Amino acid sequence: MKRLWKSKLILLAILGILAFDLANDFPLVDIKETAIVVAIGLDREGEDYEVSAQIAVPQATDQAAMYKASVISGKGRTPALALENIGTHTGWYIKLSFCNVIFLGKSILEDDVMECIDYFIRTDRINDTVELCAADGAAKEIITATAALDDVSAFSVLKILERDAESASTVSFMNLKEFAMGYYSPSGFSLMPKIKVEPAVKPESGNGTDSGGQEENSGQGENSGGKKDEKIFNANTTVLFNKGKAAGELDEERTLLFNLVRHRTSESSVLLHDSDFYGHEADLMISLRDNKWRYDLKLENGRPVLDVYLTAKARIDDTNVIVPPHTLATSYTVPDNVLKDLEEKIESGLIGIFEECRDNDCDVFCIRERLYRTQNRYYEGYKDIVLQNAGVRVKAEAKSYK
Repeated sequence: MKRLWKSKLILLAILGILAFDLANDFPLVDIKETAIVVAIGLDREGEDYEVSAQIAVPQATDQAAMYKASVISGKGRTPALALENIGTHTGWYIKLSFCNVIFLGKSILEDDVMECIDYFIRTDRINDTVELCAADGAAKEIITATAALDDVSAFSVLKILERDAESASTVSFMNLKEFAMGYYSPSGFSLMPKIKVEPAVKPESGNGTDSGGQEENSGQGENSGGKKDEKIFNANTTVLFNKGKAAGELDEERTLLFNLVRHRTSESSVLLHDSDFYGHEADLMISLRDNKWRYDLKLENGRPVLDVYLTAKARIDDTNVIVPPHTLATSYTVPDNVLKDLEEKIESGLIGIFEECRDNDCDVFCIRERLYRTQNRYYEGYKDIVLQNAGVRVKAEAKSYK
């Protein structure tokens, strides 16, 4: 009997909750007055921030989902006020739930960037996995650019980041949460990919005549659609940060080497110059996969030393010389001398990154944080001098893969 009453009470409670929810007047947002933002660009003009919001507007089509980009901007003493001013001046409600990337303009990078992105960390209007990117110039230039292959420029950038996150190491990627964790860590180190806006590659216009003696249409020399202002995006450079301030950059080659000891890769390629390849001095394009790494921080005679171990499988994908045909049958086997050259390139490259960053007090290998976690009793005494006194040793081991 008691069980029956309990079941009835539970059933009545569930029905009551459902009745309350169904009767509730939910604060629905009118889609006709809502701007669905997919990307944000942040720039600074004097003491004011300029926020440029990119909106992907769905287009009616019977073939596939199509979007058209619109951009609305607002200014204010803080990013939050600038966003509020967009709604005040345009009547649109700015919805950030679908925002996937934030671009920080060059003017933002001149100071501690946390002053700018602190709002996005605190607010629950935006996801903390939103990607952060540094702009080579103004962030608004990226937001307003006409992409060559996408109607929305942010979608082009996101494709680059997503592709690299899944398979390659040519781009460094960083989201809001990870940047904040690095900023507040003992090392204070973080990074962002730098986005450069470049003109799309176009063949030269023909100036000849066709077989009928008529002059060729000069517009045929342009890329698809004939738009001269179409852009592509380069994200192969990395900006390094020390406690929120830009402290250096890694070029394309060093970005790739550094990422080999940060995340897994399946299709990274390293260019090896002037290597002896079956008796020829050759430039070799070597693909790397199955990379694994390990860090080991030790105290040697009172000096912190970080050992970095990296293993990877290598294969020669291309060369600029012609080799005997019998070598093609063993193309998966990389000669030992080439593997040695590759290992030396990786080792010297990573040590060079550390030494250059140390000069800017940028803890690129997070030695302070590793000391805090693994040798905590020495942290207080070493934290202010550890980076200048520390040493880094790199051991790379490359093997052929089949």
